[in-house]
Amino acid sequence: GAEPADDSLSACSPPKMHMCSATAGHMARDTCWRRASKSLALLACLLAVGVQCDEGTPAQPAGPVPVAEMTLMMTDGQGKQSPVTAAVMPEEDAAAAAIRFCYDKGLTQPSQVLEIVGYLKGALEGKEHEPDIELLRTAGAYSRRATESSKEESYAEAAADLVRALDRQGLDPQAKEKIERELTSTFRDIKKQRDAEEKQRKIEEEMENRRLAEEAAEEEARLRKAADDEDWANFSNDLKTKLHILKPGEPIAEGPHVLSSVQLTLHKAGQNGQKEEIPSHAQWHINEDVSHAAFRFCSTQMLHAHGEVKNVATHLRQRLSNPESAPPAHPDIASAADVVLADAKKKQDGGAYSEAGAAFARVLEKSGLPEDISQQASEGLELMLKTHQKFVEASTQYLDAAWEPAGKLIDEAMRGGGGAYNSTILLMRARCFQQRGQWADAVRATGTLLQKVDARGSWLRGQPRMMAVTLGASAAMELGDGEKALKFYQSCLRNDPDQKEISKQYKGLKKLLKLIK
Repeated sequence: GAEPADDSLSACSPPKMHMCSATAGHMARDTCWRRASKSLALLACLLAVGVQCDEGTPAQPAGPVPVAEMTLMMTDGQGKQSPVTAAVMPEEDAAAAAIRFCYDKGLTQPSQVLEIVGYLKGALEGKEHEPDIELLRTAGAYSRRATESSKEESYAEAAADLVRALDRQGLDPQAKEKIERELTSTFRDIKKQRDAEEKQRKIEEEMENRRLAEEAAEEEARLRKAADDEDWANFSNDLKTKLHILKPGEPIAEGPHVLSSVQLTLHKAGQNGQKEEIPSHAQWHINEDVSHAAFRFCSTQMLHAHGEVKNVATHLRQRLSNPESAPPAHPDIASAADVVLADAKKKQDGGAYSEAGAAFARVLEKSGLPEDISQQASEGLELMLKTHQKFVEASTQYLDAAWEPAGKLIDEAMRGGGGAYNSTILLMRARCFQQRGQWADAVRATGTLLQKVDARGSWLRGQPRMMAVTLGASAAMELGDGEKALKFYQSCLRNDPDQKEISKQYKGLKKLLKLIK
């Protein structure tokens, strides 16, 4: 037998030291534990329930209070020892407690189980412990009850009855060998049952984790949608402000930001062919030069002749409320005509229709123009007047949430006047697809935008390229294409790895996709 450890003896309360001697008698028995990969040796003492952890402070058990418990030293195959606790719970006898302990520690040889039963029976001496277990008179009766328990898949109860049978005195050797085989088989059944329970537990845990992940993703999506809605509202307000779009009944802006305001009378042919006089209002805003203001007015009023722009510009110059408040002349006025013309064409290709039209108008303000430059500027100006008017109509429909006509007008403007690289126009187009539930078209439109816009610098919420990322990812998820949604997030993170919001969405979606595979 093994010798008790000195430090363990010192942990025993003096009144229980005699219990150590009593249990030491069990250690004197010759056992075959050394042949097993794991073995037990009695550490030396029975620890009384309610032992003081610190002087004057009673222990506070976390669960049911054991009737008795004892500390044993377990030796593994390499000879390393570690203390373990064997306990008898209120609903157990020594056999049931031994089965639970031995299974947990991997000690399934019948001789090992009986050794533990002996230790625990000694620990229960004097405890007057009577669990609610029906005691039977013979080993055969226990064996038969074990068979019935096994049929009901109560394998731990069956194993305990087989141990009770083996613990009977005077057991026939053949009967003992048979019961030991049944006990070994029952331990295997316990393992199969516990493995199945553990497998089911993992399945349920995985399902719960998936549910929690989906709930978290839904909440994240709700918060993200609120932020996205705010971005779209700001986008619409910026669009309306930049184009100076007024809905019917809205007052004309006044104030220090208006440099000049002119009441003009337009003559247009009515439905009956007769000319009608239509009062209109032209304004020159502080953030634009007079050519730009005149172009904008002529475009929205469908005055598509290039000479009208110069005419309106002249009226606006004459009506300056304070001549000294006129902004400095646009740099294009001092530049060579061919340079300004080239810049106008570049703005046209970029979808800056209003800026391109104003640039063409500035070319025409120069005197002594070569005929070819004058012709190109005139044609460019008239094209931009029509295209910008079409875009203003599209924007008005967009702001009214008339997604289908808005999308068609945007396409018409782009076909005639360029804009394939304009992030605002491309984003509006993608938004029209999204709001109409045309998810595949929305994915393609946002992908096109991200391929063509400048990807440098920090990607910030509210930028068209950032809005395209979230719109494209959302559309891809509507199509059930999670991998495509990840690619949208990657298009941002490749250029701005520190973008925290997109990084969080990317990681969350990646985790969710892994769970649902």
